Amino acid sequence: MDVKKLRLDLRAPTTFLFLKVFVFASLLLVLSLVHSFWWQAAFGGYVVFLFLNFFGDKKLRICFLLFSLLSVLAVGLLAGSFWNVSLIIFLSFLLFLLLGVKILVFSQIKSVLGIFFYFLVFLLLVAFSGNWFSANFPLKTVVFFFLFYLVLKEYFSFVLGVFDGRKKVYLLAVSFLTAQLLWTASLLSVGFLNAASLVLVFLIASLDVLFHHFLGELNFRVALKNIVFFGFFSSMILVLPVVIF
Repeated sequence: MDVKKLRLDLRAPTTFLFLKVFVFASLLLVLSLVHSFWWQAAFGGYVVFLFLNFFGDKKLRICFLLFSLLSVLAVGLLAGSFWNVSLIIFLSFLLFLLLGVKILVFSQIKSVLGIFFYFLVFLLLVAFSGNWFSANFPLKTVVFFFLFYLVLKEYFSFVLGVFDGRKKVYLLAVSFLTAQLLWTASLLSVGFLNAASLVLVFLIASLDVLFHHFLGELNFRVALKNIVFFGFFSSMILVLPVVIF
Protein backbone atom coordinates (compact mmCIF):
# COMPACT_ATOMS: atom_id res chain seq x y z
CA MET A 1 0.00 0.00 0.00
CA ASP A 2 2.82 2.38 0.92
CA VAL A 3 4.65 1.52 -2.29
CA LYS A 4 1.56 2.32 -4.37
CA LYS A 5 1.12 5.62 -2.57
CA LEU A 6 4.77 6.52 -3.18
CA ARG A 7 4.41 5.76 -6.89
CA LEU A 8 1.33 7.97 -7.10
CA ASP A 9 3.15 10.77 -5.26
CA LEU A 10 6.04 10.57 -7.72
CA ARG A 11 3.74 10.34 -10.74
CA ALA A 12 1.65 13.36 -9.75
CA PRO A 13 4.35 16.07 -10.11
CA THR A 14 5.55 14.53 -13.38
CA THR A 15 2.02 14.60 -14.85
CA PHE A 16 1.61 18.15 -13.57
CA LEU A 17 4.89 19.07 -15.23
CA PHE A 18 3.92 17.53 -18.57
CA LEU A 19 0.71 19.59 -18.59
CA LYS A 20 2.62 22.82 -17.97
CA VAL A 21 5.10 22.02 -20.73
CA PHE A 22 2.30 21.01 -23.12
CA VAL A 23 0.59 24.39 -22.67
CA PHE A 24 3.93 26.14 -23.28
CA ALA A 25 4.49 24.14 -26.48
CA SER A 26 0.94 24.76 -27.68
CA LEU A 27 1.27 28.52 -27.21
CA LEU A 28 4.61 28.52 -29.05
CA LEU A 29 3.01 26.61 -31.93
CA VAL A 30 0.13 29.07 -32.14
CA LEU A 31 2.56 32.00 -32.07
CA SER A 32 4.44 30.48 -35.01
CA LEU A 33 1.22 30.19 -37.02
CA VAL A 34 -0.77 33.26 -35.96
CA HIS A 35 0.75 36.73 -35.64
CA SER A 36 -1.63 38.24 -33.14
CA PHE A 37 -1.09 40.58 -30.22
CA TRP A 38 -3.57 38.63 -28.10
CA TRP A 39 -1.72 35.34 -28.54
CA GLN A 40 1.53 37.10 -27.71
CA ALA A 41 -0.13 38.50 -24.59
CA ALA A 42 -1.40 35.00 -23.72
CA PHE A 43 2.12 33.58 -24.01
CA GLY A 44 3.52 36.43 -21.93
CA GLY A 45 0.84 35.84 -19.31
CA TYR A 46 1.66 32.14 -19.18
CA VAL A 47 5.37 32.91 -18.76
CA VAL A 48 4.45 35.16 -15.82
CA PHE A 49 2.29 32.34 -14.42
CA LEU A 50 5.19 29.86 -14.60
CA PHE A 51 7.54 32.45 -13.16
CA LEU A 52 5.34 33.05 -10.12
CA ASN A 53 4.63 29.35 -9.54
CA PHE A 54 8.14 27.92 -9.98
CA PHE A 55 10.63 30.70 -9.28
CA GLY A 56 9.45 32.27 -6.04
CA ASP A 57 12.74 31.30 -4.36
CA LYS A 58 14.67 33.49 -6.87
CA LYS A 59 16.80 30.55 -8.06
CA LEU A 60 17.28 30.22 -11.86
CA ARG A 61 14.91 33.13 -12.55
CA ILE A 62 17.16 34.72 -15.16
CA CYS A 63 17.70 31.38 -16.90
CA PHE A 64 13.95 30.92 -17.23
CA LEU A 65 13.24 34.45 -18.47
CA LEU A 66 16.09 34.35 -20.99
CA PHE A 67 14.99 30.91 -22.16
CA SER A 68 11.41 32.18 -22.70
CA LEU A 69 12.66 35.18 -24.69
CA LEU A 70 14.98 33.09 -26.87
CA SER A 71 12.21 30.53 -27.45
CA VAL A 72 9.87 33.20 -28.85
CA LEU A 73 12.61 34.66 -31.05
CA ALA A 74 13.70 31.26 -32.38
CA VAL A 75 10.16 30.10 -33.17
CA GLY A 76 9.41 33.46 -34.80
CA LEU A 77 12.46 33.20 -37.06
CA LEU A 78 11.57 29.66 -38.12
CA ALA A 79 7.84 30.35 -38.54
CA GLY A 80 6.55 28.36 -41.51
CA SER A 81 9.74 26.30 -41.66
CA PHE A 82 9.88 22.52 -41.77
CA TRP A 83 12.02 22.58 -38.62
CA ASN A 84 9.63 24.68 -36.55
CA VAL A 85 7.73 21.80 -34.91
CA SER A 86 11.00 20.02 -34.12
CA LEU A 87 12.32 23.22 -32.54
CA ILE A 88 9.19 23.58 -30.39
CA ILE A 89 9.52 19.97 -29.20
CA PHE A 90 13.17 20.59 -28.36
CA LEU A 91 12.39 23.81 -26.48
CA SER A 92 9.60 22.05 -24.58
CA PHE A 93 12.06 19.34 -23.57
CA LEU A 94 14.42 22.00 -22.22
CA LEU A 95 11.60 23.60 -20.25
CA PHE A 96 10.72 20.18 -18.82
CA LEU A 97 14.32 19.82 -17.63
CA LEU A 98 14.36 23.25 -15.99
CA LEU A 99 11.01 22.92 -14.24
CA GLY A 100 11.87 19.35 -13.26
CA VAL A 101 14.99 20.66 -11.53
CA LYS A 102 12.89 23.22 -9.67
CA ILE A 103 10.42 20.67 -8.27
CA LEU A 104 13.06 17.95 -7.77
CA VAL A 105 11.65 15.43 -10.24
CA PHE A 106 15.15 14.23 -11.17
CA SER A 107 17.56 12.48 -8.86
CA GLN A 108 20.63 14.04 -10.54
CA ILE A 109 19.44 17.65 -10.61
CA LYS A 110 22.91 19.14 -11.11
CA SER A 111 23.58 16.99 -14.19
CA VAL A 112 20.14 17.74 -15.62
CA LEU A 113 20.59 21.45 -14.99
CA GLY A 114 23.97 21.25 -16.73
CA ILE A 115 22.27 19.87 -19.86
CA PHE A 116 19.73 22.70 -19.78
CA PHE A 117 22.40 25.31 -19.14
CA TYR A 118 24.63 24.38 -22.06
CA PHE A 119 21.72 24.22 -24.48
CA LEU A 120 20.51 27.60 -23.22
CA VAL A 121 23.98 29.05 -23.73
CA PHE A 122 24.09 27.57 -27.23
CA LEU A 123 20.78 29.29 -28.05
CA LEU A 124 22.23 32.53 -26.72
CA LEU A 125 25.38 32.10 -28.79
CA VAL A 126 23.37 31.36 -31.93
CA ALA A 127 21.17 34.39 -31.28
CA PHE A 128 24.14 36.75 -31.14
CA SER A 129 26.27 35.15 -33.85
CA GLY A 130 23.26 34.65 -36.14
CA ASN A 131 22.17 38.31 -36.10
CA TRP A 132 18.83 37.78 -34.37
CA PHE A 133 19.17 41.34 -33.08
CA SER A 134 19.59 44.43 -35.23
CA ALA A 135 22.49 46.19 -33.51
CA ASN A 136 26.16 46.82 -34.20
CA PHE A 137 28.50 44.07 -33.09
CA PRO A 138 30.34 45.96 -30.30
CA LEU A 139 26.99 46.68 -28.64
CA LYS A 140 25.84 43.08 -29.10
CA THR A 141 29.09 41.84 -27.56
CA VAL A 142 28.52 43.98 -24.47
CA VAL A 143 24.91 42.80 -24.15
CA PHE A 144 26.01 39.18 -24.62
CA PHE A 145 28.67 39.58 -21.93
CA PHE A 146 26.09 40.97 -19.50
CA LEU A 147 23.45 38.30 -20.17
CA PHE A 148 25.93 35.44 -20.18
CA TYR A 149 27.49 36.53 -16.90
CA LEU A 150 24.08 36.66 -15.20
CA VAL A 151 23.15 33.19 -16.45
CA LEU A 152 26.58 31.77 -15.59
CA LYS A 153 26.48 33.26 -12.09
CA GLU A 154 23.00 31.86 -11.50
CA TYR A 155 24.05 28.41 -12.68
CA PHE A 156 27.18 28.29 -10.51
CA SER A 157 25.25 29.62 -7.51
CA PHE A 158 22.72 26.82 -7.84
CA VAL A 159 25.30 24.08 -8.31
CA LEU A 160 27.91 25.20 -5.77
CA GLY A 161 25.66 26.85 -3.20
CA VAL A 162 28.26 29.06 -1.53
CA PHE A 163 29.30 31.89 -3.83
CA ASP A 164 31.95 34.44 -2.79
CA GLY A 165 33.62 37.42 -4.44
CA ARG A 166 36.57 35.37 -5.68
CA LYS A 167 34.28 33.13 -7.72
CA LYS A 168 32.56 36.19 -9.20
CA VAL A 169 35.91 37.45 -10.48
CA TYR A 170 36.59 34.10 -12.16
CA LEU A 171 33.14 34.12 -13.78
CA LEU A 172 33.59 37.69 -14.98
CA ALA A 173 36.89 36.64 -16.58
CA VAL A 174 35.27 33.62 -18.28
CA SER A 175 32.37 35.78 -19.48
CA PHE A 176 34.78 38.34 -20.93
CA LEU A 177 36.83 35.66 -22.71
CA THR A 178 33.65 34.04 -24.05
CA ALA A 179 32.40 37.36 -25.44
CA GLN A 180 35.75 38.01 -27.09
CA LEU A 181 35.87 34.50 -28.55
CA LEU A 182 32.34 34.93 -29.91
CA TRP A 183 33.38 38.18 -31.58
CA THR A 184 36.49 36.50 -33.06
CA ALA A 185 34.60 33.37 -34.20
CA SER A 186 31.99 35.55 -35.91
CA LEU A 187 34.74 37.00 -38.10
CA LEU A 188 35.67 33.54 -39.40
CA SER A 189 34.03 32.16 -42.54
CA VAL A 190 32.55 29.15 -40.76
CA GLY A 191 28.89 30.12 -40.44
CA PHE A 192 27.07 31.27 -37.32
CA LEU A 193 26.19 27.73 -36.13
CA ASN A 194 29.81 26.62 -36.30
CA ALA A 195 30.92 29.85 -34.62
CA ALA A 196 28.46 29.22 -31.78
CA SER A 197 29.58 25.58 -31.55
CA LEU A 198 33.23 26.62 -31.35
CA VAL A 199 32.51 28.95 -28.43
CA LEU A 200 30.40 26.28 -26.73
CA VAL A 201 33.27 23.78 -26.90
CA PHE A 202 35.53 26.37 -25.27
CA LEU A 203 32.94 26.90 -22.53
CA ILE A 204 32.46 23.22 -21.78
CA ALA A 205 36.21 22.77 -21.36
CA SER A 206 36.88 25.96 -19.40
CA LEU A 207 33.90 25.58 -17.05
CA ASP A 208 34.85 21.98 -16.27
CA VAL A 209 38.31 23.20 -15.28
CA LEU A 210 36.72 25.97 -13.21
CA PHE A 211 34.40 23.56 -11.42
CA HIS A 212 37.29 21.30 -10.47
CA HIS A 213 39.26 24.34 -9.32
CA PHE A 214 36.44 25.55 -7.06
CA LEU A 215 36.07 22.05 -5.60
CA GLY A 216 39.82 21.75 -5.03
CA GLU A 217 40.06 18.81 -7.43
CA LEU A 218 41.96 20.39 -10.32
CA ASN A 219 44.97 18.37 -11.42
CA PHE A 220 47.04 17.68 -14.53
CA ARG A 221 44.74 14.89 -15.70
CA VAL A 222 41.65 17.14 -15.63
CA ALA A 223 43.49 19.95 -17.43
CA LEU A 224 44.87 17.61 -20.10
CA LYS A 225 41.45 16.01 -20.66
CA ASN A 226 39.88 19.40 -21.33
CA ILE A 227 42.74 20.60 -23.54
CA VAL A 228 42.38 17.46 -25.68
CA PHE A 229 38.58 17.88 -25.73
CA PHE A 230 38.81 21.48 -26.89
CA GLY A 231 41.54 20.77 -29.44
CA PHE A 232 39.74 17.82 -30.99
CA PHE A 233 36.25 19.29 -31.28
CA SER A 234 37.38 22.79 -32.29
CA SER A 235 39.47 21.21 -35.05
CA MET A 236 36.47 19.18 -36.20
CA ILE A 237 34.30 22.32 -36.30
CA LEU A 238 36.87 24.28 -38.30
CA VAL A 239 38.01 21.49 -40.65
CA LEU A 240 34.84 19.53 -41.45
CA PRO A 241 33.01 22.35 -43.30
CA VAL A 242 36.08 22.83 -45.51
CA VAL A 243 36.41 19.10 -46.23
CA ILE A 244 32.70 18.55 -46.93
CA PHE A 245 32.04 21.65 -49.01
